[in-house]
Amino acid sequence: MKMKAINILFLIVSIFFISCNNNSADKPKEDPNIIKTYREDGTLLASYSLKNGKKEGKAYNYYKNDNVNFEFFYVNGLKEGIVKRFYEDGKLYSQTPYLHDTIDGVRKIYYKNGIVSSEIPYNKGNIEPGLKEYETDGKLKTKEISIIVNSSNNKIQLTTSNKSKNARFFQLTGAAPFYKKNEIPTKQGIAMINKNSKEARIIEAQITTDFGSLQIIRTTIEASIVKK
Repeated sequence: MKMKAINILFLIVSIFFISCNNNSADKPKEDPNIIKTYREDGTLLASYSLKNGKKEGKAYNYYKNDNVNFEFFYVNGLKEGIVKRFYEDGKLYSQTPYLHDTIDGVRKIYYKNGIVSSEIPYNKGNIEPGLKEYETDGKLKTKEISIIVNSSNNKIQLTTSNKSKNARFFQLTGAAPFYKKNEIPTKQGIAMINKNSKEARIIEAQITTDFGSLQIIRTTIEASIVKK
């Protein structure tokens, strides 16, 4: 009788430990290489991995509802490849190409219906000409705009072909894509420069579109016009 009671007790203890082991196996183990940060209210803010003290691999920023806000990819602490941003409901908002932590390539922004709303070209972190914006049905909205150059007396007048009142003009010096931009005084979309240069001039116009994007237009004023 005593031996039977011992066997029953052993059986109960065995079942208990097996149950505990099964429960622990069901729970996913936290990866010790993934670092997580939290907001003051306890919601997850970001998660990332480190290698030699620098971010490496995929990293995420989160909305308060735990949906991903940004998805990054790091190599040796630098953003590389496509950085994705999402709407709060999880739909894709934008894709931005990075090279050595600098935007390089065409950034795409999307409507919630998945249609591309804009394509913005970058060259080593600098916005370049070639912006394209689209309607919600995918039709191209951006119209080709040029810089109009009118020469008279000792002045050169600059305007844009769409007669934009918010156009700003710059004279560019140095080498592309890292031009030094010297702003030309502009009033109501019209700029005036003097004919006091023996060299050609590179002129840039910047226009803010209805969508809020920055549109870049460039032209070269040949030396023959500058000297007239």
